[in-house]
Amino acid sequence: MPTPEHDPLDELVRLQVLLLRRQSETQADTIVELNKAGFSNARIADLLGTTPATVNMALHRVKARASKATPPKATAAAKATTAHVKTDKTDKTAKTAEAEGGGDPS
Repeated sequence: MPTPEHDPLDELVRLQVLLLRRQSETQADTIVELNKAGFSNARIADLLGTTPATVNMALHRVKARASKATPPKATAAAKATTAHVKTDKTDKTAKTAEAEGGGDPS
């Protein structure tokens, strides 16, 4: 069995990572791509010659940027609450107009 230093599969992975690093603009881009490919943070750190903490931080920052760039989608409950508030305002306007003798609030 080949030793880890001479494992042909490991050497192939390292060459692929080297190619990916050259194609990526930043180390964070490389980390994200390796993460998407299913590599663990420890393995990514090993392949890039950095620490797992650096990998964790890079992934955390990318996710934080992505969540700030994409506004949260309104939930069904939030939409229902908004619709209820609008209905209440319309009802209040109609009741106020009727009380003042205006009849139709339009």
